[in-house]
Amino acid sequence: DFRNKVLHNYNEIHSVQQFASEFGMSKNTFMKTFREEFGVKFKKWLLDKKKDSILLHLSDTTITVKELMFRCGFDTPSNFTRFFKRNFHCTPTFAIANKYEVIRDNIHSSDLEMDDPRRTVLLGH
Repeated sequence: DFRNKVLHNYNEIHSVQQFASEFGMSKNTFMKTFREEFGVKFKKWLLDKKKDSILLHLSDTTITVKELMFRCGFDTPSNFTRFFKRNFHCTPTFAIANKYEVIRDNIHSSDLEMDDPRRTVLLGH
């Protein structure tokens, strides 16, 4: 089904055109179907998913910038740093060194499930 296929593939597919091709749809048809299914525009949804993924991986106390970059689907350090500066207002290196502040400033512990590792970082600090 459409929703499951999107959720299963969003880390490997990085553009509307790639998704549309994967589904055998035009770009416009994909975007319309996506909005009907998820209730939000694809670009916003994908941006939020990338941010959530980064925040989740930041809770790993041993992660490096390079590991974080690859786990979150970025191809180049420059794109990764640009994404960080636009969305978190800091560099990836700063975020790793100051993960408590970055996680705290971008999520609230009340929004997290009890077993979410980001909750541990927030409450344990």
